[in-house]
Amino acid sequence: MITRINPAPLIALFLIAEGFVKAEQAQPGLAFRSAEMLNEARRYQEAEIQLRETLAAVAPLSEWLPALWRLLGAVQFNQGHLREAETSLSASLSTAEAVFGTNSIWALTAKQAQASLLIDTGRLPEAEGLLRPTIAIAEQQYGGAHPVVVTLMNSLGVLAQKRGDLARAEPLFRRLLAVVGKTWFPDRRRLAQLHHNLALVYAEQRRIGMARDQLERAITTWNEVLPSGHPDLLYGQNSLAVVLMQERRLTEAEGLARRTATAAISGLGYGHPLTATALRNLGAILAKMGHTSEALQKLEQAIELHERTFGSRSPILAEVLREYSDVLRKAGRKQDAKRAASRADTMVAPGKAGSYQTNSKTSRQAQPF
Repeated sequence: MITRINPAPLIALFLIAEGFVKAEQAQPGLAFRSAEMLNEARRYQEAEIQLRETLAAVAPLSEWLPALWRLLGAVQFNQGHLREAETSLSASLSTAEAVFGTNSIWALTAKQAQASLLIDTGRLPEAEGLLRPTIAIAEQQYGGAHPVVVTLMNSLGVLAQKRGDLARAEPLFRRLLAVVGKTWFPDRRRLAQLHHNLALVYAEQRRIGMARDQLERAITTWNEVLPSGHPDLLYGQNSLAVVLMQERRLTEAEGLARRTATAAISGLGYGHPLTATALRNLGAILAKMGHTSEALQKLEQAIELHERTFGSRSPILAEVLREYSDVLRKAGRKQDAKRAASRADTMVAPGKAGSYQTNSKTSRQAQPF
């Protein structure tokens, strides 16, 4: 893989040396790029410390504030600190509106990041209430092909998919793929994300061959543009393992799911939302194979991590508890199964049940923001 060098710090240093920009004006940008690279390298604690120090030092209305707060939110999400991430994204929006205006690109981007977090935590009605007016403003001001509009529409497609509205999600992802593919220099990472999201729709429609084709395209692209072990790549592998399970290729599915879970634990840590999802799907595959004892163990780990990350009343946690209850029932532990199901029933009903709890982040986008 060709190593890409980020030119922004070098350009900033040149501008400082030549006297075009003062050092104090360039410093937030340099700090942002450095923290961004730390985040990509999964050195989340270092990135958070650097961002907090920079935020404490910049001017109250610095033009870098919205981006710094948004990146801090992404770093916190990657550590499973969702409440802190929500606070940081709110700060990103408020500073964007104060510095650039209510309908600025920065404000619209901040709202997309907030909506992505709401989707990833199962708060679908709130996400829709934020997305629809934001999309209307963005399309009116910038047109349907603008990158911020594509990002917002992708989030809307993920929302539709999680709700089970596949008839709306499929044509939306197809249209976005066509829009991004027609640009002079297509964003290959964004294209991979869209292929991945379309694959999830096909998988739920039981169009398994088409789902696998889209996932393989996404994973091939991510392998070309991202380092090994990157969250986006692991999300793709996690989704492919589920599709292989649907195809009854259980040995392949188990191997891929196990490698993905191991990579998530070692590379991202137990706090990252992907780790909980990878363990959940590994448990589901093991249950299909009849390895009930290990399946229950993995699902119990997933329940613990989902509760720690998303909270004790999360709709996503409710989905995992229902899956756990099903495996308990098949194992003959009927009372334990009943307790797990009863606990799930006390929670908010999920937007869409299933094993496809991924971020498109983000969603972010495996990186969601």
